Amino acid sequence: FRSRKFGDCSRVTVAVLDSGIDLRHPDLAANLLSGKNFVGGQVSDDPQDDNLHGTHVAGIIAGAGTETSGVVGVCRRARILPVKVGDSQGYLTDADILEGINYAVSQGARLVNGSFGGPQPNALVKNAISKARNTLFVFAAGNGDDRGVGFSIDEQATYPAAYGLANI
Repeated sequence: FRSRKFGDCSRVTVAVLDSGIDLRHPDLAANLLSGKNFVGGQVSDDPQDDNLHGTHVAGIIAGAGTETSGVVGVCRRARILPVKVGDSQGYLTDADILEGINYAVSQGARLVNGSFGGPQPNALVKNAISKARNTLFVFAAGNGDDRGVGFSIDEQATYPAAYGLANI
């Protein structure tokens, strides 16, 4: 994932599987690729964020740091592929996640971020990640429980982070 010039990741596509992305956000708009919405199995070309979580995550990854809002991401030139798999309440289904992973990989994403996880594994999701050998996946690994208390993924498995695959 290194480029010849330190810090230049302008050719890296990062898929953000989340609640969508604010397509008009001044610190993200220039970095956004056309994405998809897979929520509820109704595929559309509108990955607009209606929860704000995905926008927040995309800002951490590639916020450009404009004078308007000043959000600066880890790599402010990375190309962001919005992949909406979570609804306005933050709920995701394995079916939508699977569709999102397959789409992100088919679009050439080198990195897929998924700030979600749950206690139940899914063989189809695991298989899709495993087959995407040239893509690195970053998943939440124990953000917290319903009380907002953190936990260790070694003590309480959280999937997909706990699959133990080489590309996670």
